[in-house]
Amino acid sequence: MPYFLVKQTLKVGNAASMLNGMTQLLLAKMNLSTITSWFGGQQSDAGMNLLQQYRSLCQVDVRIISQVLSAELTELRKRVKAIEQSPDCPDKSQLEELRNYASKTADEQEALRASSQSHSISIATAILSPKPSQPVALSTPAHALALDYLSLHLSILDREKLIRVLCHHTPDHLTTSIRELVKVYDPIIRALHNAVDLAAGVSDLQAFLDDLIALSLLPEKEKPSDGDKSPSATESSSPTVQDYVHLLQKHQRSSHVFVHQALKNGKELSQWYHEYAWHAIE
Repeated sequence: MPYFLVKQTLKVGNAASMLNGMTQLLLAKMNLSTITSWFGGQQSDAGMNLLQQYRSLCQVDVRIISQVLSAELTELRKRVKAIEQSPDCPDKSQLEELRNYASKTADEQEALRASSQSHSISIATAILSPKPSQPVALSTPAHALALDYLSLHLSILDREKLIRVLCHHTPDHLTTSIRELVKVYDPIIRALHNAVDLAAGVSDLQAFLDDLIALSLLPEKEKPSDGDKSPSATESSSPTVQDYVHLLQKHQRSSHVFVHQALKNGKELSQWYHEYAWHAIE
């Protein structure tokens, strides 16, 4: 995230100018149409804005929407390749059948799911069986891999469609939705801008996100050998719930300061929140 630019924009005293600057920073698209529009040309939805793409600004690497999903796609495809190279993997024709399930119509998929339920067989078996009454015979490892293979391909399809809809769709529904959302919450944003030092809040948010990413991307520890059963050798390489609890406790003060400033200096904000809370519990 271009934190420096965000903080400088949030320091603008006039709330309307600040909102306009933040909207331009996050949603402006750098393409030929953007440049020609400055000279009277027609604006286009082509290209991606900051929220939709990967940028490296101020020496900070950011994965936003497109790159987050692309990274997941890469990992999912690695897992698919690992299954295809497994000795227990179903044969190529069966893998092709599983891949084709994602491209079937909604009615065809619903029919296969109904067949799976009525005959008490897995969805992978239902897809691979020529007739529900004659389920295909798969070994236990092959059946497990078939289910994983189907799940991975459906996950890949979901992410490809999300990238296409959120980042490459014309007209750009995401950018339009965010602009409308800013308009809806305009009074609250203005009151918050007058009550709280938003630039300092972004600094605290940056520190929290940096620690969160560092914790979530801990390097994998060396796997223990089969004969090594010591606690240190079997320790999980993934962060624990307690690690995240410590992280939240570390940054708890920053959130308290932010909320205190908002309630102390923004009487309207406090009143609106009370009204919202009472309405929610009614």
